[in-house]
Amino acid sequence: MFHHNRNSIELQEMRTITFIACFLVWATSCTSLPIDPSVKAADANARTLILGGCGVKANSKYLYCEENEGNSTNESVNIFVPTTDCPRDSCSRYQFFRKNGSNGPAGSIPKDTGSASVSLSSILGHDGNISSPDDGEYGVLVQTFYIGPDGKEYSILAKGLVRVSVVGASYRPLACGDPNTAWSTDINNKCNAQFSTAYRSALCGSGCQ
Repeated sequence: MFHHNRNSIELQEMRTITFIACFLVWATSCTSLPIDPSVKAADANARTLILGGCGVKANSKYLYCEENEGNSTNESVNIFVPTTDCPRDSCSRYQFFRKNGSNGPAGSIPKDTGSASVSLSSILGHDGNISSPDDGEYGVLVQTFYIGPDGKEYSILAKGLVRVSVVGASYRPLACGDPNTAWSTDINNKCNAQFSTAYRSALCGSGCQ
């Protein structure tokens, strides 16, 4: 409640300052950047960073990387951020954290690119093959700077999580329409779940999320 009230007050103050500034200079086109009055995602411990990689194009909050034991660590994790305006060389920077809480790779994202690619090997902390000790969760934190309607610089934080799941070397996930599929269960009219007798599973259809 305190955070919500504080954010509402800050929003009203920014709108007032912007209106006065635009009125005084008779500006014909002041910024229309909408300021979200909601509780900041990071303050609420919500994970909202958009991540991709490991065969997944893009996913919000949580990236699931399933890797066969013995595979080389040549995958990458992609971070997607807003392309903002700020007086810095880079308006977004990231920091990964390993399973034990120690710092992993860190860096900045060039302006106007909106994304960065980080090697899985650097996130895991070693070059070589995937092994069972790599199984676990790896956090990432992004700080993004932007110019508000009042002309001042602000920064916001976003959290994300990369889950590395190490499976047996010979395991392969079930593909949609696999000849080993034994059962199919409708989830909705555009999505169904398929299962094998080994309980491998797949979500199939345009309506699956």
